[in-house]
Amino acid sequence: MAIKYEGIPFVARFRWSVGEIFDEFLNGLKNAKLLASKCNSCGYTVLPPRIICPKCSAKMSKENLTELSGRGIVEAYTRVFFKLDGSGNEVWLDKPETLAMVKFESSNSILVLPYLDAEISEGIEVEVVWREERNGSVSDILGVKRVR
Repeated sequence: MAIKYEGIPFVARFRWSVGEIFDEFLNGLKNAKLLASKCNSCGYTVLPPRIICPKCSAKMSKENLTELSGRGIVEAYTRVFFKLDGSGNEVWLDKPETLAMVKFESSNSILVLPYLDAEISEGIEVEVVWREERNGSVSDILGVKRVR
């Protein structure tokens, strides 16, 4: 008997620990702050913060955390017509949403966030839009909008 799969054929279920450096990142979000980790060895700054530098593999800790301004440049963007529902199923949107790949000031990495304005192009300056009530999760960032 053949098994028919629809969508993604499996859902990975696991738990993971965010560790103290990512815990600080989440606490920063609760206070409307973007925290990145800056490597003491090579100077690479990564957002969200990590305990291992992606450039030189040096170990990083809470002491490597640095606050970013919340402003950045759109490096690229895309429009999406569906999202995944958490179980691997596609949920089609009533209208497409725009996702911006943003390189924040003082950061070497890119963060993908919803773009909240109508007009977008590569190279524009954007800033973080925060949820009014924040609880220390990545959903505290609503997205980014163009700096006027």
